[in-house]
Amino acid sequence: MKNIFKLLLISFLPLLVVALFMNFISLNLSFVVMVGITTLFTVSFWQANNPTKLLLKILILFTPMALAFYFLVVRELSNLWIALPLFLIATVLGQIFKTTRHSLLGFSGLFVITAFICFIYIPDAIAENLSQTLNEPARQFELQDLLSTEKINNSSIKDKVVLLDFFGTWCAPCIQEMEELKEIKSSLSEYESELDFIVVCIDTGGDTPEKAINFHKKRELPFRLAFDFESTNHKNFNFSGVPALVVIDKKGNIRFSHEGYNQAENLSGTLRTLIMELLKE
Repeated sequence: MKNIFKLLLISFLPLLVVALFMNFISLNLSFVVMVGITTLFTVSFWQANNPTKLLLKILILFTPMALAFYFLVVRELSNLWIALPLFLIATVLGQIFKTTRHSLLGFSGLFVITAFICFIYIPDAIAENLSQTLNEPARQFELQDLLSTEKINNSSIKDKVVLLDFFGTWCAPCIQEMEELKEIKSSLSEYESELDFIVVCIDTGGDTPEKAINFHKKRELPFRLAFDFESTNHKNFNFSGVPALVVIDKKGNIRFSHEGYNQAENLSGTLRTLIMELLKE
């Protein structure tokens, strides 16, 4: 019983390492999965000589990480279910490969497979979960430009390619996404007359027009700024969270919708390619 209790305590160590990694280093899910697998293998190998029955050991060590990842990630990004069997395999290999030579070979094989999945499959899987390619008329909307007296609506953006990005000043992923948007806008500066980037602060989390203006000035954002009172337009675009963006073509049709953000996906590449195609239409 003592050995099982010790194992239960140790089983939360990989989860703690991943939590610290996400909090202090990166939220990039490709790296998060790599860290989780590496830590599970290491802890499992360390506990290989624990006298608890093998199947019970594997179950105890694997369960906390698997449950946390399922409820916090897979339920939102269903395509990332593939991480769960990788976590199990890492735990099993840690128990099986007890000698230095075999453990190194086993982990090397796992690392190669994991690296391929993390850096080839996961970015595309995240993009597929968060993105929609569309071609439908944008619903009627109207926003007040906080930096001028102009109204922003369907008529005012006619004949331009428009990226409309909904955010909250309190939202860390929104800030990370905006850094990518700044780079995209800068790289397309020659199309400034045909392209409009508009960031829209939604009316949640205590945000106000004044907070949005201060946020915009502090971060020196090169975008038009609007406030969405009662988050009406955010809801009309069928969004429930932030960051959330749509790309609207010159004819007023939504061509791309994206809700959420993770550094693992190649959002910049996708947006830049799409915008260039729409500018040439």
